Amino acid sequence: PGAEDGSTPGLEGLCHVSELHFERVRNCEGFVKSLGVEEFEVKYLGKNAKGQLQLSRKAVQEEKRNGGKPKPKPKPQPEMSEEEVDVIAQAIEGISNRLSDDI
Repeated sequence: PGAEDGSTPGLEGLCHVSELHFERVRNCEGFVKSLGVEEFEVKYLGKNAKGQLQLSRKAVQEEKRNGGKPKPKPKPQPEMSEEEVDVIAQAIEGISNRLSDDI
């Protein structure tokens, strides 16, 4: 649904269905009606590829759950440990050496 973030009156953006609530929303219109309000808070997430403002009600709810702080981003986990990388490197080196011997 269309929405305004309130910081700039008259400035409108989009709140994607996935940004309305933590659980799946099957019917946007029904969900918004069930809130029983004309307006609700949203957070500005940025602009999409078309230059439209992207807004999130879910982000506001998450911050309220965390005492006003944005949800911390999880630390990226390495895909492989150094040991695994070493084992793969040794295997490749061994195959490479065998191929060189055959040539």
